[in-house]
Amino acid sequence: MAGTLHEKGLSLKHILLIGNGHSHLEVLKKLSQKETSTNQYTLISPEPISYYSGLLPRLIMGDILVDSLIIQSAQYAVSKGVKFINDRLVSFNPEDKVANFASGLALNFDILSIDVGGKPKKIDSEDPFNTVYIKPISEFVLQWHEIQRLCSHGQNPSFVVVGGGPVAVEVATALKIRLNRNKALKAQVHVVTDADRICQQYSEKISQQILKSLQKISIRVHLNEKISKVFPKYLLLKTAEKITFDKVFIALPNDRPDFTKNPVNRKLLLEKNIFAVGDCAQMKDYPNLPKSGVIAVYQGRHLAKNLRKLIQDEDLIDYHPSKHQMNILISSQYGARLVRGPITFEGRLARQLKNYIDLKYMQQFTTSNLKNHRCD
Repeated sequence: MAGTLHEKGLSLKHILLIGNGHSHLEVLKKLSQKETSTNQYTLISPEPISYYSGLLPRLIMGDILVDSLIIQSAQYAVSKGVKFINDRLVSFNPEDKVANFASGLALNFDILSIDVGGKPKKIDSEDPFNTVYIKPISEFVLQWHEIQRLCSHGQNPSFVVVGGGPVAVEVATALKIRLNRNKALKAQVHVVTDADRICQQYSEKISQQILKSLQKISIRVHLNEKISKVFPKYLLLKTAEKITFDKVFIALPNDRPDFTKNPVNRKLLLEKNIFAVGDCAQMKDYPNLPKSGVIAVYQGRHLAKNLRKLIQDEDLIDYHPSKHQMNILISSQYGARLVRGPITFEGRLARQLKNYIDLKYMQQFTTSNLKNHRCD
């Protein structure tokens, strides 16, 4: 950043970063000591840690432990000169520039940025103990011990994953891989979606290839089935077929929180001096932009640039998402499928690339290496 704010005659500003998702981690990564010494940055989140969603399939498969998903985001923020407060945003007043929190704390701000993730889309359930929401991951890991027990040797559970997107596909695949490793030959994994094909954001050809990969490892896929209620130990399909389960996993797209219901513009602004990014935001000009860690990371890099520009009273720049995002989905014990626009391939190379990307990402925030921990 050319010249300090004091050199330019500008006053110190207070920047509130609400939430420690992937986008704000990118902002923290880009911050320099000069920036955090010339302005006040505060990170506020209900938890002092973040979870890297890209590693969730490997956790479910049994390759790694929960600790391998964790980024010590509060410690990282403090190391960058950013104050951390353990709290949850309740509301904000854009006119008075005041943010209100669950503890009763009220903070003034000059710039506010929100990256709090989405709000889980709840399904009516008469079996809440066995209804597991994939996100937020913090809640998923609280139930992980019981899921591991069901996956252990000698068990033949029935699992149902509700949802038809990439997250649902990877969760179902990871569950089946773990069960297969444990010789649970009678175990079942189902995917239930109200869509007419898997992963609708991809082409029909790629959707069919993903479907075949699921079927190849004996995952049953039920299309055009809207699940509005979870009954005790079973789901009821429109054909009157009952699918029994030990656990049902909800992997549906999240809703946005009430305070980010309005879409953001191309500069990622929700209102003047207020940004919103990641799963909690929708872009006005790109309403169908997927909710993914990849998008959140790229938004975070752009947000870091616009925060600097706003602090220096410069014109903000537009964010234009790439037309084709690269996704890599685990597809078998040693393979994965890479998808980028119309291009796709499946195999060990894609899996090795995914592992490399995940390791490189985590190493940005920690000095310890990600190691394999088979936990069958």
